Amino acid sequence: MKRALILTVGTGTRSDVKITQPLIKTIRNSHPDFLALAVSSESKKFAEAIVQELALAGDRYRIVQLTLPDDVQSVFREINGVIRDTMQQGFGPQEIEVDFTSGTKAMTGGAVLSAVFHFCGSLKYVTGERKNGVVMDGTEKFLSITPESIFALQELYLARRFILELRFEPALKILDSINPNLLDEYQRMLLENLEKAARAYSCWEAFDHKRFSGYYGKINLSQPEVLPFRVQGDIPNRLVGISKTLKSGIVTEDVLADVFNNALRRFDEGKVDDALSRLYRLTEMLGQWELSKPPIEITSSDVDIQKIPSEKKSYFDGLRDKKDGKIRIGLQKTYELLDFLGSPLGGLFLNDKKIQALLAKRNYSILAHGTEPISREACQSLFERVEALIISRIANFRDLKKELDFPWRVKKFFK
Repeated sequence: MKRALILTVGTGTRSDVKITQPLIKTIRNSHPDFLALAVSSESKKFAEAIVQELALAGDRYRIVQLTLPDDVQSVFREINGVIRDTMQQGFGPQEIEVDFTSGTKAMTGGAVLSAVFHFCGSLKYVTGERKNGVVMDGTEKFLSITPESIFALQELYLARRFILELRFEPALKILDSINPNLLDEYQRMLLENLEKAARAYSCWEAFDHKRFSGYYGKINLSQPEVLPFRVQGDIPNRLVGISKTLKSGIVTEDVLADVFNNALRRFDEGKVDDALSRLYRLTEMLGQWELSKPPIEITSSDVDIQKIPSEKKSYFDGLRDKKDGKIRIGLQKTYELLDFLGSPLGGLFLNDKKIQALLAKRNYSILAHGTEPISREACQSLFERVEALIISRIANFRDLKKELDFPWRVKKFFK
């Protein structure tokens, strides 16, 4: 495999020690096809001496004089450029080795940070028996380490960030790709906890509340990195309750809050048409919830015609399905029936032409029957109107939303 070596060159710590000799030895040990020497204005002469002694052709090396060799951020940026230029010559990150044996603290620190940032194949330094702080000639050992454990840790925290950003599938793919043997005991526990958290909240996002509770119950919440995923004590039980009611076709106040939050998360992700579809269904569910409550107690999926006054029976009887004989009503007819039966909610909806116009955009959405995307402004307006409609009937709805949202979002939006 071809190899490129990037080497920091210092001036040495003692005048009686030639800094070039150990550096020449480490270069020969690496057998690079290309050599880049990062130097200061004081150490440039040593780099030139190294090139001369190795008799390197002009296309096999490069000397880069660092602008601020005592500024780690400046060194980091300039070594980034050296690595990018080296990759443009055809060397992959795994084919690049960075030797930080010599140089100022900022030079060696910046070089190591850049190597890790670019996923370089290895880091190298020279050690050996020392006398008066200097490695004795002939005792040199060339130690090469792979920063894979650092990369694994970077991936671990990247996956955590993805979970917080609601990107559960990418997070799980990253977590699955991490080799646990590259992690210490604490980090392996974190890997397991993050995987469970990603699976748990992915299930909640998909309205699979029962599976959320199963995964959530296995998370060890003692690690600080996992604390943002901790819900309040009774939330898992309430989510199981939502699961049971949804399975039986029942709409509750908790269900309405959960669907609203789900729609809001889609909106915050920029998935406006997804949010619109959920808001449409939420408005329909609100009507169904009101219709099922005493004293009305009518199910929209199988309307009991006997509970409808005689002057409207024929109208709703005309909606009966010819195959199974059931009367099923959608969003509009649900609110018409509520209004006819004297529910204030029905009148509020039917008199709000703006909310009906906004909901009608769902029919033109690419996720329904059309090809027209809804604007963020229109969707935001719909959120406000739907929430106001719900609050007209459920006074503590904002509290329910807060209780049934993802905990880290609650801390963000309800400070």
